[in-house]
Amino acid sequence: MTDRERLYTAEEFEQFIRTPENRARRLELIEGEIVERAMPTEEHGG
Repeated sequence: MTDRERLYTAEEFEQFIRTPENRARRLELIEGEIVERAMPTEEHGG
């Protein structure tokens, strides 16, 4: 099992998003999986 296949707890996710390399990323925790959201575009209110 790779890191991408493992499931994360809410606590682990909070620690993950606080790391310097992840602070600017748009991340969500969905059913234990960390998912990166696309950045908004001007067309969509960005």
